[in-house]
Amino acid sequence: TVAIAATVYVYVSGMLGTGQTSTPNISFTKGNERITVSRADSNLDWNDFEVNYVTGEFDSVEFNGDGTNIAAGYEVVATDGTDMVVAGDYIIIALNSSVTSATLSLRHTPTNSLIGTWTFT
Repeated sequence: TVAIAATVYVYVSGMLGTGQTSTPNISFTKGNERITVSRADSNLDWNDFEVNYVTGEFDSVEFNGDGTNIAAGYEVVATDGTDMVVAGDYIIIALNSSVTSATLSLRHTPTNSLIGTWTFT
């Protein structure tokens, strides 16, 4: 009975796994009108990241300058043929002319982790 219980436990725990995902290791460099990926874990997917407008208003928030606006609360969608995060990818920020500053944040949705918050003036 003990041997069967141990076998079932090992089988079930191996099949289910931990179910937890760790926060990705990714860093950005902030410029005047953009944040640029300077380093990122391999196999990160832009579809797992969400942009949020914290304060102020933005005229546009674009991925790699492709002309597609990322609306607040929506995932980043790469339009360059790949959704993988690589060093050099960037998000361009254009402030609304009626504000002097605005703050944007980036969240990793699978882990609900705040990756960063940046204020633009």
